Amino acid sequence: MKSDLDLSALGALPQKNRFAPPAFLAMGFRPFFFGGVLLAALALPLWAMVLHTGWGASLMPPQPFWHAREMLFGFGMAIDAGFLLTAIVNWSGRTTTTPLGLASLFSLWVLTRGLSFGGASPELIASAHGLFVAALAFTCARSLWGNPKHRLNLLIFIPILSLLGLCGVMSLLGAEPQRWLIAGLDLHLLLILVMAGRVVPSFTAVMIPGWTAERFPRLEKAVALAFVLGVFLQMAGLVLPAALAFVACATVLPVLLRGIWHRAILGIPMLWVLHAGLAFLPLGLLLRASALCGWLPMDAAIHCLAAGTMSVVILGMIWRVTLGHGGRPIQAGRAGKTAFLLIIAAALIRTAEPLLPELSRWLYSIAGLAAMSALLIYLAVHGRSLFLARADGKPG
Repeated sequence: MKSDLDLSALGALPQKNRFAPPAFLAMGFRPFFFGGVLLAALALPLWAMVLHTGWGASLMPPQPFWHAREMLFGFGMAIDAGFLLTAIVNWSGRTTTTPLGLASLFSLWVLTRGLSFGGASPELIASAHGLFVAALAFTCARSLWGNPKHRLNLLIFIPILSLLGLCGVMSLLGAEPQRWLIAGLDLHLLLILVMAGRVVPSFTAVMIPGWTAERFPRLEKAVALAFVLGVFLQMAGLVLPAALAFVACATVLPVLLRGIWHRAILGIPMLWVLHAGLAFLPLGLLLRASALCGWLPMDAAIHCLAAGTMSVVILGMIWRVTLGHGGRPIQAGRAGKTAFLLIIAAALIRTAEPLLPELSRWLYSIAGLAAMSALLIYLAVHGRSLFLARADGKPG
């Protein structure tokens, strides 16, 4: 006897009757940008309270590296994950993961941060961090491997992700955590170096019609190689050769930045914030070379690169990606300009703070307040939209 219910018809049900995953899990940038920015906005005042009052110190892993670890491997890795999971969709034309897979990845990241905030053992935090990075690297590699045109991206980004995972683990379990933290910062800077030559010119070309970047591919590769060489020389204890490598990078970088510059950029906040962040890179490398020679404190160089290059570029990038992939006009508005100026001011003050020890406490607090305010402005402007469907009705 034939059934009255034709099961084959279920596949033709209208889309609106099927289960629809939440918009928050539609693209990788949504949960990871939200989580990463929220983490940084909470970690900054918490760390300031620990430093100035001692409150909450017993809840955290051994000092003084908790703040650096969370900013590099919590905040930084969240932004890396959100950006790569979103960019790979554009590069390969394939989805990187399902909503359930994205939820699982994000849950691993949240678990790791919860363990770190809760003062769990370094072994447990390191295990969770390693598992998250391995899952992220596998997800990205699987999507890139299927498209021969993007094997180069596979060879660039997957090793960097893997090394970031290693640095995060060794910063918890290794004998010299500071060395591994600096290596983690250097890997983030290498990602920025690679992406600056690709993303910034394309963003600029979209916003300044008719403009074309002047690219120097060989010089770009030479700068990246010199930077990597300097990092390895510093890790090997070869101070003077490392300083010379960083000076070489800092000397050539303005030539590359000049090639992606146009005077109209000064009137477009979405572009000048990226160039401001990139301008911290040669400055930070010169400070780093000076510190290796014993002329300046290394803290000034590290914070110029971390609070300057890394944080300023990140805020500019996530603001642009959130607008573009949210189906909204790519305009900073008054809130964006304010946030960009605050994060740049925070970077300048944080760079100067180690050079003015008598004002250190006040400068640290002011810089932290400015950076936290910039991050909270992002959440105030974009936080709700990360949970909503695209404004233009398109998927993503």
